[in-house]
Amino acid sequence: TFAAEDDPADDDGPPTTARRRFAVAGVLVMALALVIAAALWFGNNVLSVAGNVDQDGAGSTPPSGSATTGGPASSSAPAAGAPATIASAGVFDPFGDGEPENDDEVPLTFDGDPTTTWSTLNYRGSADFGNLKPGVGIVYDLGSEQSLAGVTLTTTTPGATVEVRTGGTPDGDLDAFTVATDAELSGTDELTFAEPVSTRYVLVWVTGLVANDDGFGADLAEVTVTAAG
Repeated sequence: TFAAEDDPADDDGPPTTARRRFAVAGVLVMALALVIAAALWFGNNVLSVAGNVDQDGAGSTPPSGSATTGGPASSSAPAAGAPATIASAGVFDPFGDGEPENDDEVPLTFDGDPTTTWSTLNYRGSADFGNLKPGVGIVYDLGSEQSLAGVTLTTTTPGATVEVRTGGTPDGDLDAFTVATDAELSGTDELTFAEPVSTRYVLVWVTGLVANDDGFGADLAEVTVTAAG
């Protein structure tokens, strides 16, 4: 009887253990809930911020095919009266014997310096290329078809005669180029076409030479192609 009335361990042991287990389980549930809540917050906030950073970076970086470059990259037509860009040029000599006609000097005709020139070879016997051929010239490639109003030619050999032809191709026949205008050069000459011409290629065709110390020859110091707009 004494043991049954006075021993608290026998009466309180089992309920205390149950309460402890319940408390531990509650802590675990709360901890799990906190972990889940933290994971949801991380997913909704941190990852979305990271996504915004990537989008901003992509928006500030030009696409791979849109890098800007200078000069000939623009396909816009020049304004009326402005110089058309010359992309390249070369000697046009369909009646020649294969001997270079000072080909390496061609870039000097559109370098912006009138003191540098391209010259024909010297011919003996007559101003008509020594009666060997009807002429020689330079064909200018504008890179694309342009509407043109004329050309301005500068020479240090006044008296030489030229035709300005359009159309054709650098490796074609002379007849493929149409005569747009012709002139006897006096120094610097502005040659205007009767009407605007749409073309990619312009041929300055020298048809007559002038006397010099070594026979007959001609030169071109500057060639400017004028846009019609």
